[in-house]
Amino acid sequence: MLYVALIMGILSILVILARANRFALRSRVRTRVRLVRPTNPCCTPVIFVPGVLGTTMVDVQHGKFPVWGSYKGIFFYRDAYEDMDLSLSENGENRLQPGEVLWDFPVVPGLISLPIFRELAFSLESVGYVRDESALNNGSCLFLGLSYDWRRGVVEGARRLEEAVRTVQNSTGAKKIHLVGHSWGSTVIRYYLRYGGADMLNGVDERPRPGAGNIDTFFAVGAPFGGTFRALHEVNCGFAPAGPLGRPVMPHHMASSPVAYQLLPFNVNHVINESGESQNLSLAEVDTWRLHGWGPFRQKTFEALFRRARKHAPGLTRVEMESIADGFLRKSLAAGQRLWELMGEKNSLDKNVRTVVYASDNRPTLTHVVMRGSEVLATSDLVRRNVPGLFDRVTAPGDEYVPFSQIREYFDGLTMINDPLHTPDESYVCLVDAPSHRDLLKQGPLLDNLLLNICSARRRRSWM
Repeated sequence: MLYVALIMGILSILVILARANRFALRSRVRTRVRLVRPTNPCCTPVIFVPGVLGTTMVDVQHGKFPVWGSYKGIFFYRDAYEDMDLSLSENGENRLQPGEVLWDFPVVPGLISLPIFRELAFSLESVGYVRDESALNNGSCLFLGLSYDWRRGVVEGARRLEEAVRTVQNSTGAKKIHLVGHSWGSTVIRYYLRYGGADMLNGVDERPRPGAGNIDTFFAVGAPFGGTFRALHEVNCGFAPAGPLGRPVMPHHMASSPVAYQLLPFNVNHVINESGESQNLSLAEVDTWRLHGWGPFRQKTFEALFRRARKHAPGLTRVEMESIADGFLRKSLAAGQRLWELMGEKNSLDKNVRTVVYASDNRPTLTHVVMRGSEVLATSDLVRRNVPGLFDRVTAPGDEYVPFSQIREYFDGLTMINDPLHTPDESYVCLVDAPSHRDLLKQGPLLDNLLLNICSARRRRSWM
């Protein structure tokens, strides 16, 4: 009885804290709305594109069971959770499909949930938007979250976005749409603006079909256009989004996902050893990954992928699997390097879309990775713990994932502002403080600026 009472007491405290957090969130939103004071309905449709892990992944064979984005997947159903990796073979079985945007992460259904993109949703709903596809046909102002398989890379996301924009325009009659991208979602949007859903990465003879003409304003939150070394860490080490109590996203989940390689920075001379000497090491070369045992060549990762592959192809040999892994990595790295090159090029289509960039410069962020033998230190925390003498040399101000210098490089010439209540007519970069990259879209000043933009009529100007 004592244990039952203790558990009930803990649950009660958690529920009270969750309710208090929800009340505080709504209070912040009400304050935000009073600040914006929308005088006219904000009826330009808004599509939100989340980044990696921002969409639930469901097992359609078991009643659309949410493997990712559910407390069940994180804490209980191990076999289903293992299906988060993609088959390296193009003919392999991949059971999971995208569900919906992860507005909240439920911990105790109906009682306790962790806010992910909830504050963005509440903010837009408070000024008249409807977060429901029923708004497509009833004349309401539509706020749509894009659901897509973030594991498969930028072309997959851009194709889904292309379809969503077409659907919204046909159903609402709107000529222009606002796009809000968080992290990797910003890369998906920028690719769509230039190429639509055409595949420009894999040698496919496909004509670009730019989406820029359909878009009013592009709001880019934490845009990793130049890549992030965090991707190298996660493809080798995985990460634990639910903390130490939940099941982590394993290295083989990320190593089998093309998006991991499309998030890499392919800069040369951005690797040093623990003595501070520059290393001639290219992330674009398969031999680099094989030599150091990274990605699918990491022993435990390879074994996990091999076991999964043999479930669908029992006769598969280890030699055949090594060949499949080699081909998959070669193709993925080539696509990632091509995307990195495309995002670094100037494109006249960028001039046609007003762009508001939200970035942070209050967190140490890696600009180089450190090799210690075959071990790669690809986060600022790992460098601080293991080679603190190199910390200042390999980090710069940013948001933990994206250095602010990278934002300056990719948006050279844009006005920089610090006042969230200032919304220039032209494109600009708004600097906000955030505790981390993932928390950027939870910051009140950022959301203030976003709502002021969306709820204000403004002139269109070229920004380059």
